[in-house]
Amino acid sequence: MLNINVWDLLWTFVNFFVLYCLLNKFLFQPLTSFMEARQAKIDAGLTAERKAQETLVADKTLLDKERARCSKEAKQILDKARAECGERQALLLDQARDESHRARRQMRDDAQALGRKELESLRSSLGRLAALLADTLLQRK
Repeated sequence: MLNINVWDLLWTFVNFFVLYCLLNKFLFQPLTSFMEARQAKIDAGLTAERKAQETLVADKTLLDKERARCSKEAKQILDKARAECGERQALLLDQARDESHRARRQMRDDAQALGRKELESLRSSLGRLAALLADTLLQRK
């Protein structure tokens, strides 16, 4: 039969308990505290990463809104500048037409004045030419 010695069994349990206490004190507790600290650092890093991701999304949204606002503002400024340019162009065109009409009128008036002057000159010369023609005709006869 199997012979079990109680003292050996008791010493085995005592040795097992002492070994368990020593391993628990010098191996399991430091390892567990190290693992908990490491897990806390990992959790803190993940939390910081989530916050950074949320901040990035919020900043991107804000940037997109700002970009849209700037684009809209730039379009408004460009439309306003085009409208002002169109108005200025129309004003300059009207001024050029007025100047052109004034210049034409002035040239027409100058031409008419020159024509009247030449007509007066011809009228004054007509009497002299008529007298000269009459003189010439009388001398031929």
